[in-house]
Amino acid sequence: MWIGFTVLAAYAPFAARVTQDASWLFSVVIAGMLAVVLVADDAESRRVTRKVPPPTDL
Repeated sequence: MWIGFTVLAAYAPFAARVTQDASWLFSVVIAGMLAVVLVADDAESRRVTRKVPPPTDL
């Protein structure tokens, strides 16, 4: 997802310069949504400690 965010964030200014319409705003909106998901996922993974069950010896 980080790659997608980076590509969209870099593509938006390029598309704004090349196109005459406002279709480049779509890239900005999607990049923003990806950023929100990435930040929320990172915060949740830091908040929750994952407990690994101890190995069972047979």
